[in-house]
Amino acid sequence: MVITIKGKKYNAQHIVSMDVNDGMLYVHLSTGELEKIDFDDEQEANQVIDTFERALA
Repeated sequence: MVITIKGKKYNAQHIVSMDVNDGMLYVHLSTGELEKIDFDDEQEANQVIDTFERALA
């Protein structure tokens, strides 16, 4: 499954975890990389995590 966040595509199998801090979404990848995605609204970033978790359920 491919997940698109703000125009950037991620393979869902490579996403280890996601965290939100001060409106920034941190995507931890199995490759060891950490992607930082800036959101204007922290609630919007939390919505991305919720949607991702529901899609995997």
